[in-house]
Formats: sequence, structure tokens, C-alpha cells
Amino acid sequence: MVQYNELFGRNYMINVGEIGSNGTDVREAYFRSLESVFGLSEGPFVGGYQHLISELHRWAFVASHPMDDNRAGDGKELRSGWHIPPMEPCSFLEMLLGVAIRIEYQLDGGCYSSPASNWFWVLINNLGLAGFTDDEFERGGWNAEMVRTVVSRVNNRSYNSDGVGGLFPLKDAREDQKKVEIWYQMHAWLIENGYFNSGF
Repeated sequence: MVQYNELFGRNYMINVGEIGSNGTDVREAYFRSLESVFGLSEGPFVGGYQHLISELHRWAFVASHPMDDNRAGDGKELRSGWHIPPMEPCSFLEMLLGVAIRIEYQLDGGCYSSPASNWFWVLINNLGLAGFTDDEFERGGWNAEMVRTVVSRVNNRSYNSDGVGGLFPLKDAREDQKKVEIWYQMHAWLIENGYFNSGF
């Protein structure tokens, strides 16, 4: 069946389909639905991203700032209607999609209004993962450990104080981004890049 999940005022069509009763089938179907809804496997760059997307979903997002629990909560909201225990950690992929949806919501109706699927790839580019295509993987250009390093850098907030190496790198950071929750990192980045003014 097709289920419409309303997230932050957005309807996302989730194709539940015919799935088995065991957890593995449910999780696989859920992952495939994310790929389909957000167009994750192909991406906007040449080369495909099946391997990268799988790796990002394999690693958990860790909220090392107390308020970043909200970002994990947004990611878990994507599971609505799926029989996945709520206590299971938010994956890094789910967190990224949740942030992308939040950006879409913030900019809705403005000059830079764009679907969450586009913002997801902006985040991938910010993290330095745009070159991690399937073609490059097959050539040995990257491996799972390299993805884990990026995930750990975000989870542990070991990126630079200006946010470089994280989700939202800034040219002129007014405070140490390692100490700023992702929500306000996002707003600072959107403002600096001219997507909206500071009156949020």
C-alpha cells in the first residue's frame, strides 16, 4: 500500500508494499522506500550512490549536543507507520534526511524553495561525500572506513570551529560551531549563504 507520512507539514509518499512479518524484511523495505521517495540511489552527480547511502544508514547518529536529540527525533519520524522499535537509534542517513526536510520547511515559498531531496545532496556535498560514488567505490577510490570517519567527525563534533568538516561549514563563524546545536548551525549557514535573513 501507499502511505502518506506528514512530516513538518510535508506529505511524503511511502510505499509500504508487501513485506514479511520479520524485522529484516521491514527494515529492508523501509530503507528501499527512503531510496525511492528521496531519489537517493542515483543522486544529482554521475556515478550512483547505492554504496554510500547503505553505509550512511548502517551507522547511528549520536547526539553529542543535548539539543541534537531533536535531530534524531526528526530522523525517526520517517519511520512513522513502520514496525520498527522506537528505541532503535536514528541512523546517520535518517538524521540527514530529517535536516533536509527542515531546510525545505524553513525556505518554503521563498526564492530558494527546493525539495528536501535537493537539500540532502547539499549536505552530502558539505560533508565532502559527493565524490563517494558507486563508480569510485568499484575503483577502490573510497571504502566504508572513510565514511565512518566522516560520521564519527560529525557525531563527535571533531570538525573545525568554523564548521568545516561538518554539515554546515561557515566562512565567517561568529562562535565555535562545535558548541552550537545543529539547528542553529543550519540557520547560520542559510543566512551566510543568502537563503534568508537573520529574522528567523
